[in-house]
Amino acid sequence: MILVPHLISKVGLPVIAAGGISTGAQMAAVIVGTRLIASTESRASDAYKKAVVGAGPEDIVCTDRITGNPCSWLAESIKDFDTMPDLRSKKWREFWSAGLSVAQAEEIKPAGEIIREMVTEYVSTCKKLGESVRGVCDMDFRFTEEQDMLRDTVRKWVETEVSRELAQEIDERDEYPHELLGKLVDLGFMGINVPEEYGGQGGNVIDVMILDEELSRRIPVLAWATGNITLYGTSIVLKNGNEEQKRKYLPKLARGEVKFAYALTEPNAGSDAASIRTRAVLDGDSYVINGSKMFISGAGMADVVVTNTRTAESKFKGITDFLVETQSEGFSATPIKDLGYRGSNTCEVTYEDVRVPAESILGGPDCLNHGWKQMMRLLNEERLLLSACSLGIGQGAFEYALEYAKEREQFGQPIGQFQAIQHKLVDMATELEAARLLAYYAAWKETSGMECVKETSMSKSYCSEVAKRVALEGVQILGGYGYTMEYDAQRYLRDVLILSIGGGTTQIQKNIIARQLGL
Repeated sequence: MILVPHLISKVGLPVIAAGGISTGAQMAAVIVGTRLIASTESRASDAYKKAVVGAGPEDIVCTDRITGNPCSWLAESIKDFDTMPDLRSKKWREFWSAGLSVAQAEEIKPAGEIIREMVTEYVSTCKKLGESVRGVCDMDFRFTEEQDMLRDTVRKWVETEVSRELAQEIDERDEYPHELLGKLVDLGFMGINVPEEYGGQGGNVIDVMILDEELSRRIPVLAWATGNITLYGTSIVLKNGNEEQKRKYLPKLARGEVKFAYALTEPNAGSDAASIRTRAVLDGDSYVINGSKMFISGAGMADVVVTNTRTAESKFKGITDFLVETQSEGFSATPIKDLGYRGSNTCEVTYEDVRVPAESILGGPDCLNHGWKQMMRLLNEERLLLSACSLGIGQGAFEYALEYAKEREQFGQPIGQFQAIQHKLVDMATELEAARLLAYYAAWKETSGMECVKETSMSKSYCSEVAKRVALEGVQILGGYGYTMEYDAQRYLRDVLILSIGGGTTQIQKNIIARQLGL
């Protein structure tokens, strides 16, 4: 990899360069004012750069990735752009059909304008306008140094603060992990995806995925509890709230002072989520909510429940989300005993003439009947975070089985020396690695502003199914011990089962993928 620490254009845009992208990507990054990863392999001349961004050779610091010596940009034709389908705009073809070289472009002012238009089209096509552009269309979803540090920090915290005995105790007692969640709050983790202007760290969904994956390796229910702050709190308000709601809730969410829950599912409306019957009726300047919700995680611990209601007869255009405070008269939450994720406080929620002001509509009164669209904005992120939970559980189950296979002896040797066990563990490790790559690739597309409904649905369905297989194999490797409550193998299996159901079943995800494939 090469590094170009000080490439500054005339408009003062910081650019960081590293190997493997096209000149078009470099130009796009400079033009739209974003960070950039660039390469000496790209073809450009000082004259070309000058025509495009007004930067001269003195503004360019470049190091050859092999020799480490300073290098200059190659003064060659960049006709290879014409081989890129997404760059074959009419203007670009006209430019090259005239036979202009890069050197000639220095003398022809319109060339720079043509290139500017071409690059704008390129960036639009790639859908990667944002604070950071990494090679525009080039795939690079490596973790940042900060994200690697985040993973190490969370992993060390889990190993220090959450013993296996504590995790088992919380599971056995079906006890909400108040104390552990409080420790994460004190360390600032609940502000991980809250923008800095609202008191958070300004991270994105990848940062939250790392947090959830590492927590799920040891104690999945804690990741579930944090999700009622980072996902169903911060992400919902950030994506759909108005400015007043953002200023009211986001700083409190960052400090862990409020917990949210998300209430969509009803006794009659599971996969057919738009068939909800909980109704909100306007009465004066307030709405009165009546109905019930089912399987709402954390509802009994939440301060605010985002409640999907029927406010018009249209199936999809008649849904409104309300921010319902749980202290409201007529609101109640009754815990349900679950097979797994014990301690998650999954509840049945009842609304009996719950009165809420119009200002409590998510996004404000102007967002009446916008609930379905608001939910759609959340789905990619929800699928990714549930993918991360699956990965964490699968990884924990694998490591637990691997450790056991190294220590358990039968027929005079550790069972990990038997090929049958080795192959099981190899398949488990391989499938987890494939699932992890898919999940973080989908997350890379999401954070890059690309269309990724297909990829996030693939990730959610594949990660949950892989984790189920891994957890089941873990039980098999432990044999009779895997079937006892004393060993964690069974807990991983019980916890993972819900992840192919909640947030859209595996079958619903496959339906979505099929539509994305044009079926």
